[in-house]
Amino acid sequence: MSALRTLSVLCAVAAFAVSGTLTASAVVAEPAPTDVAGQAGPDYIAPDRVITAAEAVEMKKRIAASAAAPQWRWVGNFNDPVALANFANTPPVAGAGGIMVEVLDNGLMPTWMYF
Repeated sequence: MSALRTLSVLCAVAAFAVSGTLTASAVVAEPAPTDVAGQAGPDYIAPDRVITAAEAVEMKKRIAASAAAPQWRWVGNFNDPVALANFANTPPVAGAGGIMVEVLDNGLMPTWMYF
């Protein structure tokens, strides 16, 4: 199942990249959620920051352990489809249709995941 998911993510990314039908879209950046001291929370990822698969996996596990019900979550920008596929297949694995990726002209892949 994970090999199939990896293949489908890579095929989708390749199809969008080859077709050239996607254009860069503006990501509306909301201000970072802050605590009383004005510090950004540990799960905040700036919209213009590229994250690694290891960072995303650690955040995913921490959020999944604390969450009661699944919901769509911003998991960051990836710049490598292999890292994105590795992240998507790391437990807790999202079900079918549980990941949304947009491929931008600048090579970034903003990603949301349902978990």
